[in-house]
Amino acid sequence: MRNDGAPTAATLPDPCAPVGLDTGTALALILEGVEAVAGEEAVSPMLAAGRALLRDLPAPAPLPPFPNAAMDGYLLAEPDLARAAPFTLPLAGQRFAGDAPGEALRPGTTIRILTGAVVPPGGAAVMYQERCERHGDAVTFHQTPLLGANIRGAGEDAGAGSTLLRGGIRLEPQHLALAGAAGAATLPLRRRVRVGLMSTGSELARPGEALRPGQIHDSNRPMLAALLTAPFVSLQDLGTVPDRPDLLAQTLRDAGDLDLLVTTGAVAGSEADHLPRAIALAGGSVAVQRLALRPGKPLLHGSLGQARVLGFGGNPLAGFVGASLFAVPLIRALAGLPPAPPRGREARLDEVPGRRVDRREFRPAQLLEDGADGVLLRCLGPGSSARLMPLAAADGLAELLPGEPLRVRFHPFASLLAGS
Repeated sequence: MRNDGAPTAATLPDPCAPVGLDTGTALALILEGVEAVAGEEAVSPMLAAGRALLRDLPAPAPLPPFPNAAMDGYLLAEPDLARAAPFTLPLAGQRFAGDAPGEALRPGTTIRILTGAVVPPGGAAVMYQERCERHGDAVTFHQTPLLGANIRGAGEDAGAGSTLLRGGIRLEPQHLALAGAAGAATLPLRRRVRVGLMSTGSELARPGEALRPGQIHDSNRPMLAALLTAPFVSLQDLGTVPDRPDLLAQTLRDAGDLDLLVTTGAVAGSEADHLPRAIALAGGSVAVQRLALRPGKPLLHGSLGQARVLGFGGNPLAGFVGASLFAVPLIRALAGLPPAPPRGREARLDEVPGRRVDRREFRPAQLLEDGADGVLLRCLGPGSSARLMPLAAADGLAELLPGEPLRVRFHPFASLLAGS
């Protein structure tokens, strides 16, 4: 500072310096000390997709449990594999999938066998039907198979007692196929994460309610319910609550046994924003951080009993961005899954919007191209976080990175969902 009070060059503010906490640091604070929820549920494999397996799943028996035909054809005994093609053998029977093994195959004979059928004792190879010719009760082989050809051996996929699935994995369709093959009637899963959703604001009415003068319908709860829905989440709707500390505190006390409370509104610090006080009245503690982020600069986080608390701004895009960046990773951590924040894809804009480069910014974006030349986006709307039409018309969010005016990442909406 000069003696006349004017700032010197050394004291001028850096235009690229962050104007608040960066989002990575904020997420680290939110995830600090978080452990996966305790509790177990026995769930049918038909309903287990997307959830975390709590313990290893061993194979109770070999997979497959018996040797079986890998394709439709004719079964040969080992001595007949020394024959030079073409040769003809009498047909001694047939085996379909689901049949008992039956009698042993005698050398010098063949049986018709279909895919998945048990290979009876004495069976050494299956010659696929395209290289065979049947004449009544005799079969001519135009090729001699190798020992073991076209037979799936018992236990070749997994031996009895081996680990089929490791505890902690997120169960995908391919995992559930393996669990089904092992005959698992239920799987030990971590219980669902109990998440409560609450919108604050005296101006809000529930969908279907008649609007009084000065009111609008609540758009945030339906939006966040869709964003946070996942197989490992149990959502509780706490409704809309007016800007009164006593009503807010009572709603929080009545919320029940939650793992996470997600709120929108009442975090900016105005004289109408009573949520931090209400959480304190209900027995919790929170802090409000100022982030280098647009929209969503104010972020409320803390705890209420055993529940974590996250609060975002009341404008829809602010809630969408905040929930994507912070609530989704936190829910995944509580579910015992990797809490990775959204990564997005490198992209470019058809027109670079005017913006401040000292903070991370998210805008609704339309996907124009996705090909050999990369991803091309167009930002929609003038940047107001209260407008819903640009968000509804978008294909995802464009992330404009701080300090890098031309660098953009694209987040398709599907990639931001808790269940993605």
